[in-house]
Amino acid sequence: MREIKIYLGQLQEERAAQDMLKQLFDFPPYYGKNLDAFYDALSELTEDTVVYLDMECDGEIILSDYAARVMQVLQDAAEENDRLQLK
Repeated sequence: MREIKIYLGQLQEERAAQDMLKQLFDFPPYYGKNLDAFYDALSELTEDTVVYLDMECDGEIILSDYAARVMQVLQDAAEENDRLQLK
């Protein structure tokens, strides 16, 4: 089982966030680096994967609009793919 921890407070800017997500999930070179591609890649995971979401930064919950959108995509994909769990 693969375990991935995402610090949502680090997902402020789309380009940097997508680079980080590509690396964390080890997506292939052709990964589209946008939320649609992220959803597609998550929906196609074949390995059991647990994603730990950390929303705190220095004791405060700080979520950018983009981080909230990433979290929503993760939730939607987890509903679609039972190999993906969020904690």
